[in-house]
Amino acid sequence: MNRIKQSSLRCPLTSPPHQIPHPTRSNVKRPDPTFLDLFDALLFDMDGTLMNGSTVIEHGVDAVAAARARGLAIAFATNNASRTPDMVVEHLASLGYEAHAHEVVNSPMIAMSLVRAHVEPGSTILVVGGRGLVEEVERNGYTVTREDRDDVKAVIQGFAPTVGWADLAEAAYAIRRGAFFVATNIDSTLPTEKGFAPGNGSLVHALEFSTGVKAVAAGKPEPAMFKVAAEISSSSRPLAIGDRLDTDLEGGNRANVPTFHTLTGVSSWIDAAHAPAIQRPVFVRPNLSFLGKSAAHPVIDAERAHLGSTAAHLEGGDIVVTGDASSWRAAQVVLSLVNARFPESTFEGAIRAASGELFGPFGE
Repeated sequence: MNRIKQSSLRCPLTSPPHQIPHPTRSNVKRPDPTFLDLFDALLFDMDGTLMNGSTVIEHGVDAVAAARARGLAIAFATNNASRTPDMVVEHLASLGYEAHAHEVVNSPMIAMSLVRAHVEPGSTILVVGGRGLVEEVERNGYTVTREDRDDVKAVIQGFAPTVGWADLAEAAYAIRRGAFFVATNIDSTLPTEKGFAPGNGSLVHALEFSTGVKAVAAGKPEPAMFKVAAEISSSSRPLAIGDRLDTDLEGGNRANVPTFHTLTGVSSWIDAAHAPAIQRPVFVRPNLSFLGKSAAHPVIDAERAHLGSTAAHLEGGDIVVTGDASSWRAAQVVLSLVNARFPESTFEGAIRAASGELFGPFGE
């Protein structure tokens, strides 16, 4: 049975990505609402957000548990195609996370929705990837082969550490003969315990370069994964959480889901400030512990943004930060100012503190 219906690819959300929910105002002074107050579901990226390989990222387990305790729905949206949902759950559990197979949305699921739209049921699919991808292809009623054959109608490529030259060669033969070419994801790198290793996108590029055929990408930054994750969570106010601008944050924005950038993986907040508009998040915080803390958003006043005593303003094409440049608020006021003043273009100026000092690690 197909787990993703055609209707699953319709986004249930209508608000633009930079529009966020606000609590009801009253005359009673209350603490700032947290992210757990404002949203009803958290759509988590995994690699670089919850873990690096077999190493758990600090604060992740407690943050997921706190969200569950508050009644928020959880979804794990991952571009990693090497594991089945059950394997994802097992891996998360080994790191201390509570997870369930129905909460997992992975790139093979989305890739197969593309295959079904192009290839007749029961056809032969050449698979480059691991067990998780093979099982998803078979679950959808297709025949799997690892070698090129005359009856191969599509090539589907996902990451597995065992993928080698021979696998890519067989795929190239089929693609050159006209087989539909779909990639589960195009991440250039993959965070591991030792650092950043080549990701599926690097291997996909080798096939694109050798065949002259561009793959149809299924995973992030395509918006379908976030739309499906929001739907399975029955969410009207989801928050997309990730570490990588060109996949997690761009994908959330393209799905019209508010985005939260955690600084525990690939991209820095400086990267975010200088990124194309479609990749810039709404929120930026040092780590996932901040999901249970203030979700306060800066006030924008012409060419100035301020949050508490920390502010940022445009000065000669640059952004100057005043107040506590070591606080997370410095990153948030800069990002919010860039989002407000450069809604469709890239900010190319410098970012500096009024004192001229470089920014250090963010504190509270």
